[in-house]
Amino acid sequence: MSNRLKYSSPVASTSALWDLHSRRPGLVEDVLRHWDEERVDVVITPGFTMPAQRLGYPIYLAAAVGYFAVFNFLNFPAGCVPAGQETEEDQVNEIV
Repeated sequence: MSNRLKYSSPVASTSALWDLHSRRPGLVEDVLRHWDEERVDVVITPGFTMPAQRLGYPIYLAAAVGYFAVFNFLNFPAGCVPAGQETEEDQVNEIV
């Protein structure tokens, strides 16, 4: 896999952001080439890392977006399918 995918750095300026976006097509090609070499047909991940948060607890969301941010940046499509239902017990055991 390309070294371009092995590290990331914070975007410190508007020009750095535009530079990053200009490199996106190459990054997409690198990812798709790697998936092709590994014979990856589909990537299945949770739609989100946790159920919807209650108002007043946005601090938990910062860590939640990390794993799918790369898919958003690369503009890869996604879909969601139902996988179960939340119960009253789930509500009692939530992180507060």
